[in-house]
Amino acid sequence: MYRQSGFMALLLVSLIAIVSMAVLGAFAARLGLDGAQATTQRDQDYVNRAAAAIQSWYAAHPVQMDAGAQPSVPGCSGPVGLCLLTAAGMSPRHGVVVSVGAQQTAPGGNYAWRTITVWIPKSNVTGSARTNYAPANARVVSAFSGRPIERAFWVSASETLDRLSASWTAAYSAWLSNTGNAGNNWFQPPSCGSNNGVNKNMACETKWAVLNTSGFEAATGVTVPAANPWGMSIEVCNTSACGAQGASPPFTALLRTQTPWGGVIEQTVVEPLTAG
Repeated sequence: MYRQSGFMALLLVSLIAIVSMAVLGAFAARLGLDGAQATTQRDQDYVNRAAAAIQSWYAAHPVQMDAGAQPSVPGCSGPVGLCLLTAAGMSPRHGVVVSVGAQQTAPGGNYAWRTITVWIPKSNVTGSARTNYAPANARVVSAFSGRPIERAFWVSASETLDRLSASWTAAYSAWLSNTGNAGNNWFQPPSCGSNNGVNKNMACETKWAVLNTSGFEAATGVTVPAANPWGMSIEVCNTSACGAQGASPPFTALLRTQTPWGGVIEQTVVEPLTAG
């Protein structure tokens, strides 16, 4: 009887031990899984923040980002991707890699941009695969395209020229309404070009000149921006030396501004022969 009781007690202890080991094993596995998931989430949060920081730096420095074959980061002496990360105020962590895409150009060459990819390689990725981005090599990734940034700047520059052109046309129309003399060129000052200019506020620009020093503001009452969104000047020419029509009505003047990659946005302002 006592032997049987002892055997049963031993069996019960053994069963408890087996169950306990199974529970502990499952718990340990769960802890490992939770730890891996936590690490992945930490790293994903990091690359998301890094990409957002670089995107903000990109928007604030569009010329440095896209004027050349590679971004130009002040003081950069290492990989340009990590220089971008540092310039954006982020410290490199967790083996992060910042891959800088090749410059891409919109149809017509209106604007250029590049894609930035912030990623952390998988632990089993080795050699050059750890620095050359490929989706299969990334454990976590966050990427963005600079196209919306540069396109917005191009649209803004184009709209600025449209607005200045419309203001100049409206001022010209108001002058015509008062004088009715469409044979005089209000785009030019006297003794300029074809000698039919009458606008004493305007300078005689025989080559492209900065608009806000040309007398445009005094002539139209419209404030001229110091530069386009890329920091490049807005220019004017009101003589035939640049292609403006000054010999006979309808007279014209030209406005333009340049892009960081050598493109030109140009607007022709035409005398409004029908005043008002």
